[in-house]
Amino acid sequence: MISLLLLMALFVVALLLAAATEAYKLQETRDWGYRIASQAALRGVSAGRDWTYFYSAGQLRLEETTARNTTQSALQSALATRGITAYTADVRVLPDPNGGSIGNYPPVARASMRGATTWTTTRPAVGVYLRIPVAVLFFGWVDRSSTLYLNIFAASEVTGQ
Repeated sequence: MISLLLLMALFVVALLLAAATEAYKLQETRDWGYRIASQAALRGVSAGRDWTYFYSAGQLRLEETTARNTTQSALQSALATRGITAYTADVRVLPDPNGGSIGNYPPVARASMRGATTWTTTRPAVGVYLRIPVAVLFFGWVDRSSTLYLNIFAASEVTGQ
């Protein structure tokens, strides 16, 4: 009887350890995803500044193509470094000096730390939505899937106008 209880207790402890390990893996990957999305958006904003417009109009705006391409390149590089190839990335640029708004972006509310589904800014900015697959074992038993998807959104805007 005691050995049966001990065996059940060990099984419960093993399940708790598995859940804690996967929860840590998911949280670490989510934190990393926010970090690389933020860094990629910042690179896009930095490289995409339209200095010609600034010298003629006195306001900064973004050159949309340069900002988007730089952001996508930085994002691809960071994801490749970690070996992630099957992901979804959506980079949007609000190039105007007064920013703007994009509805249904990010497309998943929990992607944004604020839980918003409309991205609004008052300055030129770059937004990055990222969907990263994470292989799971324990949580896969719960929803019968071997992959969970993390939805991440980060943005960077021009400052110092």
